[in-house]
Amino acid sequence: MLALDIGTSAVKAGLFALDGRLLRFAHGECSDVSVPEPGAAEQDPNHWWAAARRTVSDVMSAGAPTELRAICTVGQSPVLVLSDAAGRPVRPAISWMDARAEQQRAEIAERLGNTSPGFNLVHRLLWLMQNEPASVSKACWALSPWDFIGYRLTGGTAAAASGLNGAPLWPTAEVEAAGLSGAAVIPPHQQAGTVYGRTEGPWSAQLGLPDGIPVVAGMADALATMLGSGAVHPGRAADTGGSSGGLALCSPEEITGPGIGSVPGVAPGTFAVGGPFAAGGKATQWWADTTAGGDVAQVVAAAEQAPAGSDSVLFLPFLAGERAPVWDHAASGAFLGLTFRHDSTHLARAVIESSGYSLRWLAETLGRAGAVVSDIRVCGRQAGSELWNAIKADVTGRTILVPETTETTLMGAAITAGVGAECFANLWDASEEMVRIARAVTPDPRNTSRYDDLFPLYQGAYQALRPLYPALSKA
Repeated sequence: MLALDIGTSAVKAGLFALDGRLLRFAHGECSDVSVPEPGAAEQDPNHWWAAARRTVSDVMSAGAPTELRAICTVGQSPVLVLSDAAGRPVRPAISWMDARAEQQRAEIAERLGNTSPGFNLVHRLLWLMQNEPASVSKACWALSPWDFIGYRLTGGTAAAASGLNGAPLWPTAEVEAAGLSGAAVIPPHQQAGTVYGRTEGPWSAQLGLPDGIPVVAGMADALATMLGSGAVHPGRAADTGGSSGGLALCSPEEITGPGIGSVPGVAPGTFAVGGPFAAGGKATQWWADTTAGGDVAQVVAAAEQAPAGSDSVLFLPFLAGERAPVWDHAASGAFLGLTFRHDSTHLARAVIESSGYSLRWLAETLGRAGAVVSDIRVCGRQAGSELWNAIKADVTGRTILVPETTETTLMGAAITAGVGAECFANLWDASEEMVRIARAVTPDPRNTSRYDDLFPLYQGAYQALRPLYPALSKA
């Protein structure tokens, strides 16, 4: 199976065997997010495609497999692409980091009597209709990143909003509350794991793919990560990694509460509970770009020289606001506790430790709402760092499981492709067959005790700075 993951900073491609082995892997950088005005965050979908061309070429460079059963793409969400009928974007994509539609989201939530954040595309399209009607009039379809790629792969024959049946990108109630029921650009829903077309036309030829390969409907990266990490049974949670990060727990019941989202899960009778962060991984990349020429490995190496707790330096990673569990788009980042005794190693470790604090805050929020988190499965590039895994175990006080294939979002896409190719009966059974855990990382009680002292200060720092955020964002 050929799997693609359209991320914020990179596109990844992987060729997988049916037993879950990652046979070939390629990673292609994308252009960074642009900020054309305050609150905006946009990306050029053509750059995703260019990266997809490079990565698919790389994984296929050793020769096409004897039988390529199916292709599936997953990706960052919620991101909105306006595409014309030929598969060309009419404007840059609206990123998940974009805060301009916050008023529209709040108005839709108020009409529905629902204070939970809308993790879908509705309010973003409404903002465009109200602020850029000319752009919408040029568009034929409003697509997610993975469906934009799918539309091109199928030669423009399959426009869809693909995802799990219980977690649609265009929820009917919200579409109606936004007054968008008649919007022709909204494509039909397609269940993840079903074939919605086959490769054909000049776009798929650019990727070197033959005609006729089944293109399978995908899903948002967080759900794909749950699938690809084996978090499909109650109590299992995925630390989703990537630029944003987050915690996605498989729960036997729907759990709601302040700062928590809940949608039907991959397996019947389960729910995906938790939420995304805003810059969990991107904050470390920012620090690497600022201090180490973009090399995250140098940041990790520096962090290894500092003690647990960074000698009481805290870093708030709210460089793009924050999502779960506080949902504060005005929040901004900060270092606290600096003195002359601190150096760059303390700051590097504090940045990495912030990802552990974010996980703990959301895990404890879930616990207060009645959820049970039995283990946390780490995913993506962060999972390849023993220090990062140990920090997360120590800060949260929980066992961290490291999958054999840490590219779990790609694994989720491969599993979904396998179901679409009818190699497996369903997504959850396929996950159990293809995902294996390599090792467990247990907390160091001495470090956990130190983090127990610092975690309330981390939360308190956010609360203390919160009144300043609105004014700082406008200064």
